[in-house]
Amino acid sequence: MTRTDIHLYTAATMNGYKPVIFLEEAGVPYDLTLVDFGRQEQKAPDYLKLNPNGKIPTIVDRAEGRAIFESGAILWHLAQK
Repeated sequence: MTRTDIHLYTAATMNGYKPVIFLEEAGVPYDLTLVDFGRQEQKAPDYLKLNPNGKIPTIVDRAEGRAIFESGAILWHLAQK
């Protein structure tokens, strides 16, 4: 099993859909983890290490070894790649 460069953490919200739409339209392969608000997964310690704001969406760019959060910043990053 190959691992993609982009791992997206998101939920079914308007901001959460933005990077999904971008990645799908651009044909960029990505891994997806759905964040369950009902279980407050966005406040879990492992998620807060990626995004200290405790919000979605977040991507991990494995090629660059960093996490990016906030939908506008994610879209900007993806467009630059």
